[in-house]
Amino acid sequence: MTTCDLYDVWSKACNHYDLPEASILSWYERIRSKLSEADSKRVYHNWSFMLAHKWPELEHAKPHIVLAAFFQYYEFDLQKNCVQENCEIFREFCRDAMVEDDDMKQIVCRLLGEQSSEPITSDIDEDMAILQDLDLLILASSPDVYKNYAELSRQEWLNAGKSNYEDLRRKTLNALLALDIYQTPEFNTKYAKAARSNIEQELKELENC
Repeated sequence: MTTCDLYDVWSKACNHYDLPEASILSWYERIRSKLSEADSKRVYHNWSFMLAHKWPELEHAKPHIVLAAFFQYYEFDLQKNCVQENCEIFREFCRDAMVEDDDMKQIVCRLLGEQSSEPITSDIDEDMAILQDLDLLILASSPDVYKNYAELSRQEWLNAGKSNYEDLRRKTLNALLALDIYQTPEFNTKYAKAARSNIEQELKELENC
């Protein structure tokens, strides 16, 4: 994936809301820099691996889903929930870019995980399913890419000071196999077979650990 591809996706989503070009560019660079920090504990949840891998589907996603995907892991810590921090940074972006669409702001914050009893003018359940499926898109990658992802995830877990990676990973992978891996019919049709094959292979390797 190239940064140009991601910029095209980002700018298309922002231009849907008629945002200033200066804000579009400055926030793209800010998000890319944040997700690329070399001294952070991001090993998989970063720009080059996690976000770039979503590009093929993000290219066709609704604008508010694209925005949510870019801010979803702006702050990331396996030790704690970063929903509030990510919603706050998204609101900062909205202020800087003079976003006037209050419905969009509410929808994106809901997609980022913010809890609210306020009614919402969107099929939020479907949008949340798509955002989750985007997170799981890596599972359907080629076997060599998947193997690299699995190793990066393990390293990220260990970098966070956690020691029970194999046990939790087995439980997570078995839970995915017990269900439809993807929540949306489109993702399920396109990616479930490859994802299932990769997961089964990883489980075999984990049994030998």
